[in-house]
Amino acid sequence: MKLTDLNRDGGIGANSLFVQIGDLNVLVDCGLHPKRVDAQPRQTSPPFAEKNLDLIIITHCHMDHIGSLPVVMRAFPDTPVIMTVSSRMLIERMLHNSAMS
Repeated sequence: MKLTDLNRDGGIGANSLFVQIGDLNVLVDCGLHPKRVDAQPRQTSPPFAEKNLDLIIITHCHMDHIGSLPVVMRAFPDTPVIMTVSSRMLIERMLHNSAMS
């Protein structure tokens, strides 16, 4: 198993982990950093973009864990996303405008 922290700034914000278990590639969360307005989400740049993504797991719906979800879902439209029912209800409301752009 290989675990890659995609939060290039460290600390709180832009939480995202890329997990490789054999040939299985999983993204755990895909957040935005609350204080960085000029940065592209790390999820769309190497080493992540050149991999096949098999699964996205959302742990909870704080923006530092879900803010880049629309970007990732556009890049990998066929990848299943797993989250709780309550998270899905909140995420649909929180990211509606981001998902529609």
